[in-house]
This record gives sequence, structure tokens and C-alpha cells, in this order.
Amino acid sequence: DVSRPYYCESPAVFFFTTLSVRLRLRPASLGTTNVATSRVSSFFFLPLLTKRLVVFLSAAVLWSSPHRAYSARRFAAANLGFSPISTTTKRGMPRHPQVDETTKKALVAQLKTEVIEAFGLPGDGYVDANFEVDDACCARYLRARDHNLTKAKAMLSATLSWRASFGVADLYTQYPALLKEADTGKTFVSPFRDVDGRVMVVMRNKLENTRDHDGNVLHLVYQMERAVRATKKTQGHEKWLLVIDFDGYSLLNAPPTKTSKATLKVMQDHYPERLYKAVLVSAPFIFNLAFKAISPFVDPVTRDKIVFITGKTQRDRCDHVAQFASLDNVERCLGGTADYVYDVNEYLADERKLYEAYVLRGEGKKEQQQRDERKDNSTSNTPEEEEDDDKATVTAEEELR
Repeated sequence: DVSRPYYCESPAVFFFTTLSVRLRLRPASLGTTNVATSRVSSFFFLPLLTKRLVVFLSAAVLWSSPHRAYSARRFAAANLGFSPISTTTKRGMPRHPQVDETTKKALVAQLKTEVIEAFGLPGDGYVDANFEVDDACCARYLRARDHNLTKAKAMLSATLSWRASFGVADLYTQYPALLKEADTGKTFVSPFRDVDGRVMVVMRNKLENTRDHDGNVLHLVYQMERAVRATKKTQGHEKWLLVIDFDGYSLLNAPPTKTSKATLKVMQDHYPERLYKAVLVSAPFIFNLAFKAISPFVDPVTRDKIVFITGKTQRDRCDHVAQFASLDNVERCLGGTADYVYDVNEYLADERKLYEAYVLRGEGKKEQQQRDERKDNSTSNTPEEEEDDDKATVTAEEELR
């Protein structure tokens, strides 16, 4: 029944499933009743070179609304033999029930109290300078888990543990790696805002400059944290507009599949309910084709978050871009009129200062430890020797500065 929207819990799988059905690659037409064989055969119609494109689009769809990852297997069951999944829980309740405002507030308060007590946080839920377990935070995690308190608590707890292990609060200590990854401006938080005052995050795939998995993930987390920090300066906007420039995109500058999966996991698990819209500028034809194929089965809320901007001329793109941001706040390469030029040294100026202070503190502690060890191992010095030591210490500190 294609008149009803069936939603996908795995967009990557559902992409292949949908196009297989539309191309009539079904068990009956393939002359086999073997489900495994039919599944494998259904994948041969798409060139392997498009896998990364599919992964990226799937990541965008799933990240834009992870809590609306509905099941598409009932639809697929009639076409490819996939086992159906009920639209209700084991207890017969809807999988995505409507929750009134009073219940939402009660769940937010309960989640906040339980997480603060479990992690021994202060009363205001302070974790670090960029993260607090406050009402807004709890509301986002509850929405991401359909207001299921148990799942939301598990998700938020996992984020707190991840932030501690990843060292999110001290990303500036890895400034050299950040400088290398951010050198070309492949991803950055724009200094401009959209028409409603939201933060804009810009991605340029053609400027991918490394294939270092850990470095790319570090760079992603830094940009997400910077975007979160920027949203605190906006009034009433906790989501951002993602602008992706595909001009010059190819598989040569596409990130590895491992990095794409890690990107999806980080954004889905630790930055839920942060995307307002994803605007894809000059996307390859396969992207548009894939999205049109799955759009009838995608949640309308998620579908409305994915916007394609195409046009052979600059003027054509300008007309579309103007719907989301003033042309004066958008770079020319994206269809705007701004003359902004990304400069990595200016962009990371604050992080460089923090890193230099961090290094100075570390070297200072090392020098002090060495002086203490020399004092402990030495016999009683004469006044002349102590004066010489003091002069040497002052000289070392001046050289360090």
C-alpha cells in the first residue's frame, strides 16, 4: 500500500530495497524463491561506486530525525521477503505515542533529576563549559527517544560518558591536529546567520584534505561543539542550518566509509535534535534520484529537512538560497554575495591561545619538578650557589616565555 508512508529504521538498506522494487527486481521476476538470493540479486543494479553517496544521504536522513526512524519492512515484505515488524509494541501501544505538555515537563524533570544523581553533578547540571544537563538538554534527548524515559536516560548517560572519555572539554589540547584538519575549511561554523537568526554550518566536500579517521572525527566533534556554543548566543534557536556544497565532489575526496559511519554515530547519538534543515547545493544527480525514490516513504518532518538547491547559473541558485539566508550572509560559491574568505589562523585563534597557555603550564610544571629534584638530591648549598640557581631559573623562565 504505497499510499501510506512506511518509515525506515535503516535508510541505507531501505534505499536499495525501494529502488529494487521500483525496478521490479523481485523474487518472482528473478525466477527464484530463495530470499537470500533475491536480496543479493537486488543489489546488483546499482554500481558499487555509489555506495559512499548512499551512505552520506542515509546519514543525513537518519541524523535529521533519528527519533522518527520508522520501520519499512512491512512494505518490503510484500516485495523482497523481508520479515514485517509490527507498528505497535509488545503491549499493543503505538510505537510513537503523542505526549501532552504536562507529561513532557514531568519527564524532563525526572530525567534531569535521575541523571544528575547518577553522575553526581551539581544541582544546575553543569558538566563543562559547553554542556549542561538542563531542561532544554533533557527535552532534546526525550524527543530523540519518543519520550521514553528509560531510553532517553541511557542515551544521555552514554553521551556524558563519551564526553569524558573523548575529552570534549579539552579539545584545544589537540590544536596541532585541529589545525591540520581545519586548514582548508572543509567544515566550519559560518560567522553569519540564516533568515531566522540560526547558526549556519558549512561543509565543502571538495576541500577534504586528509583521510585520517581519528583526525576527521576530532575535527567533526570540534565543529559540533563550536556550533553548540554559537547557538547559546542566539535567542530561541537550539538548532542549526547545515549547508553542504557539493561543487567539485567526487569519490576521490569522499571520506572513507568508516569515517562516514563514525560521523553518523557521533551526530545521531550525541547531538540529537540539533538539525533544522540540510541544504544540499549542487548535489550529484544520484543524490536527487535517491532522495526522490525514498521520499514517499520518509517521515514528512524528515523529508522537509532535506532541501536540494540546483541551478546552472548563479542567479538560479540565488533564488533558492534566499529562502534560507540573506544573500549578503552567504558566500558566492554557495549562491550568495558575501565576500567572506575562510582563514584557519583567524578561525582557530582562540584555540591557539588556549593551547599555548596549556603548553606553557605543562613546561612550567616540568621545570619546577626538575628544580625540586635538584634541591632534594643536593647537599646544603652556599649562598653563592643558591644565587646562581635563582639566576638560572629566571633565565630559563624568560627563554620559555
